Amino acid sequence: MIDKTSTVSDRKASYTFSVDLRLRPEGPSVVREPVSVSDLLPLFSEVWQEQYLRKGRTDVALNDIDFRLLPVYGSGGPPLCVALHIESRGPDGHDFSRFDIEAMEHVARRGEKRLREAGILQPATPYVWRILGEKNGVKPLYHAQGDKNDSANNAIRYKPLDVCRLPLGRVLDHAAVVEDVGSWVPVIYFREALNMAERYSRQGGAQRPPTESGSMMLGIPCACPETGAFFVLVTEAVELVGTAETATTFSLTYSAKTWDHIHRILETRQRQPAGRLRH
Repeated sequence: MIDKTSTVSDRKASYTFSVDLRLRPEGPSVVREPVSVSDLLPLFSEVWQEQYLRKGRTDVALNDIDFRLLPVYGSGGPPLCVALHIESRGPDGHDFSRFDIEAMEHVARRGEKRLREAGILQPATPYVWRILGEKNGVKPLYHAQGDKNDSANNAIRYKPLDVCRLPLGRVLDHAAVVEDVGSWVPVIYFREALNMAERYSRQGGAQRPPTESGSMMLGIPCACPETGAFFVLVTEAVELVGTAETATTFSLTYSAKTWDHIHRILETRQRQPAGRLRH
């Protein structure tokens, strides 16, 4: 729940963010895990999707938008964040998107892993984490268009999304609703892909002892030429091969062999025009 007394920070300043882990709420910090650009890319992609792709602007690439992460402080003031704001500037103007602190849980998990490897945190030991946003004098954390004097930002390059133009109305005429997605981007599955995914997910139950099994769903980003609506068409399920050494009863970790297999399939798919469907 967001504190009703929360305030957006100084929007003209720049900030450094970290996730602070503690063994007790009022105890000392045991590790601070810095928030990196790669940690924020899923959030930036979500903003890109909501502000551009879903509005029919598939011509806008991620690099066409500048992002900045801003802290939202609670009644206790800085540096403790109760939420995060992402400021975005792109071809269609300037906007702010608000995210709960749970958006940085993967950073806390990384810190947890380091503590377990160091023997500080035992498997059954609980911990708490929080996000700290501290003002500094450096430039914004992420500049999507890059800076000619900044080799790190220049290394991140994207092109506009290659989409398949399909009339969404006609696709839905032949579809059956499995689950109401509400305001989320519609995801439409080929029946064969959905059946294969279920089959792969059940294979591990036949093993002795039972192990987790599954698949990766692959699809095509689509845009409706009539309405501009953005949606995803899932065309196939790829069995996760090479996971025998990393599968347990309750978890499944991708191995190097698994990723090699997936990358080969993706490279083959990327050589085909987006408008060419096999079904």
